[in-house]
Amino acid sequence: MLREETITHIVFSAISGIILLLTYRHILECYALHDDYFLLYNAGDQNTLNFCISSGRPLYGILMKWLFSKFYFISDLKYARMISLFGIMLFSALLYRAYILAGWKRIEGGSVSIIMCLMPAFGLYAAWATTFPIVYGAALAFIAGELCLKSFDWFRLGDRQLKASIMMLGSMVLLIISLMIYQPIAPSFWLFIAIALFRPLKNSDDLFRKSMYCFVIFTISVMAYYILYKATIWPFTVEPLGRSGLTNNFIEKIHWFVKNPFCDALSLFSILQEKVIISWTIITVLIVMLGGLFLRIWRNKQQRWPFILILSFLIPLSYLPNLASNESWAAFRTQGILGSLVVFCLFLSIKEIFKSGVIKIIFPCIAAVFSLMAYKNLTYGFVEPQKQELNIIRHALQEPQLKQPREIIFIRSHWKDSLAAKKRYDEYGLPSTSVPWVPESLINLLAREYKEAAFLPIKVYNYKHDYKVSPKEEIAIINAGKLLREYKQTIPKNKFYVSNDIRLMINNTNGFDGLKPLHQLLFQYRPEGMVLISNGNDPYFALPLFNFPSEKDLVVKIDITSPKDTVLQLYYTTKSVPHYSEKQSIRRRITKGNNVVFIQLPSRNFTGRLRLDPGKIVGEFLLHSIEIRGISNS
Repeated sequence: MLREETITHIVFSAISGIILLLTYRHILECYALHDDYFLLYNAGDQNTLNFCISSGRPLYGILMKWLFSKFYFISDLKYARMISLFGIMLFSALLYRAYILAGWKRIEGGSVSIIMCLMPAFGLYAAWATTFPIVYGAALAFIAGELCLKSFDWFRLGDRQLKASIMMLGSMVLLIISLMIYQPIAPSFWLFIAIALFRPLKNSDDLFRKSMYCFVIFTISVMAYYILYKATIWPFTVEPLGRSGLTNNFIEKIHWFVKNPFCDALSLFSILQEKVIISWTIITVLIVMLGGLFLRIWRNKQQRWPFILILSFLIPLSYLPNLASNESWAAFRTQGILGSLVVFCLFLSIKEIFKSGVIKIIFPCIAAVFSLMAYKNLTYGFVEPQKQELNIIRHALQEPQLKQPREIIFIRSHWKDSLAAKKRYDEYGLPSTSVPWVPESLINLLAREYKEAAFLPIKVYNYKHDYKVSPKEEIAIINAGKLLREYKQTIPKNKFYVSNDIRLMINNTNGFDGLKPLHQLLFQYRPEGMVLISNGNDPYFALPLFNFPSEKDLVVKIDITSPKDTVLQLYYTTKSVPHYSEKQSIRRRITKGNNVVFIQLPSRNFTGRLRLDPGKIVGEFLLHSIEIRGISNS
């Protein structure tokens, strides 16, 4: 028979192993996100520390400056991600311990701990090098919650007043340190309180008094932190950020909270899916949560109103720093504790709805599904797009004309040039080269890799810039958006040419029958193709219906000659949205002259109806061919 301590170590190892298995690519792959480039290249700059101090995060700035000053190459950022990963493992151990102390079964506590540590926010902490201190701030605030409750119990006993006072002060100090690292993560304090007070089947004794005691300690700690923050920012040259101030419109802020961060938290891991899926996930989670919590309220009549009152305050308290500030930016990195508290309430409700025997099956199954979704979100919303973007720019710098330039002109990409299928905030799927502070840092960091010197000077322009420069040896141009679009074209292009599953072919040989002009467009046949005569800025025509495979994606190849630079747009319909809409369309920029465009369409709910807008201009387009092939959607 294994001892209790041995079983605990085995479970801790299993939880850490699962988290490592799902996030190992953050350590092995060479990539970075926008702030990573800037802070790595400017690690020794005092302004970086001053910026963090002006944001109320002095310890974050000190840790960042110290660690990043040890790094030199982009590949070194994996060590920061490794530190963050160890912190997540530590936090998962603290979560598991808290669940066991609160009376949860091992399989239940382990499953929920894994899910919490793989939520989009914690996945981001593991993947974004500059966020490495955040999870340690969460751990400190979590421990502060435990110390706070212990001090209450010892004060109540009456014979351990000194130890209780020390624990209370320790709780406040840890909470203040957590706030100085990253304010949005400090409500981890309330996550422990929720786990400890709302035990399975029954609430903790003295529920209301314990909650009020914790609220007083939390309030005093926040006030002490705010006084320290105001007292320490004045010596620094960087002015306090607007988001560091307090909001004066609470009604609008609460409306924003419900519409944005709270809905993000309810969507759990459905962050890169279609909006319809995200909406149904939110509705399902909300119904299960409210149903289970209603059963708990019904069964615990003696503590009914304290439970309702405390739980209604816990949700906003878990996001208090962002609710109180002027900032209205619901990025996932600010939602770590809010998301974890939603997960806690969800699984507490599931325990109320189902019997313990069924729970042993349900919890691990949900954990397995969510783990796979977390891996997919991080891999295809973060690691792969950022790694490929870095490789594309690295390859461009190795072109002959970029060996010894006196000047580099860098044209930034647009956020729509992302290599990821979906984008969320400035985190998942955002191209780093679309951010204005990245190009100079990125180019010079890459220069370190093979010439041990910097590329200077570098001029940066936004994606709309049509800078025309006569070819000169001393000037080199990197158009990041164009490079990303070309790369995106190669993916469906390669899939198209290896497929023999032809579903539709329109050209001179097969004819152009089935094409139907719908708006501001006339057709005129010529031997070289079909002339599309546009007499407005919104011309479009419908493609014929065709037999499409439901189990495969489709790649559309369009060969068209345009009179000017413009944007081609392909619309498609689905069972859930049977009409043409901007949300169900794909755009491609085309230039004056001949263009061959490849567009991949998803198989999910596709109905076979397609509409093509050749461009937003007046003039004559020459359509050479349209061909559609089925490809594997794996």
